[in-house]
Amino acid sequence: MLILRWLVIQRAGFENDAQSGADPCYMRLMRETTKAALACFELMNSHGLFLYKTCAMTLYADWTRYINGFSLLANKCLNDQYNLWAIKPKQHLLKHEALEIHELLEDGHEFILNPNAHNCEQNEDFIGRVCRLSRRFDSRHVCKRVIQATLLKASLIHRRCRRGHLI
Repeated sequence: MLILRWLVIQRAGFENDAQSGADPCYMRLMRETTKAALACFELMNSHGLFLYKTCAMTLYADWTRYINGFSLLANKCLNDQYNLWAIKPKQHLLKHEALEIHELLEDGHEFILNPNAHNCEQNEDFIGRVCRLSRRFDSRHVCKRVIQATLLKASLIHRRCRRGHLI
């Protein structure tokens, strides 16, 4: 998200600088693609586990604009001998997610699972905590001690929640 926001600012700078020699069609396509990507992620992050049908329709439209724009940018850069906008496996996954949303919308579902449910970015924080915890224990028993400490912490949080003192 930070790179996308940075790219929006950089693109605006190139577009406004007459001496940069930037192709206006390329800059317009980049603007629309980054705008669609930001709209997708803001929509997914601002909703809960399920999306209403209208929100899912908006997400599908933005996602399709993003995927098509990204593919056009990748194609243009590849033909111009630039190594930019490469198609990654994650891009392929996004296309499948968009198709799944489209099928659910066509079937008439009122609520659609937010694609952010499959997002694992939040796990990075958990991994960092476990790594810091593992440095506190003897290397011969690190796996056992980290699991014990993690389970103990989870048990304490669960007990506190059951008593009504929400985390």
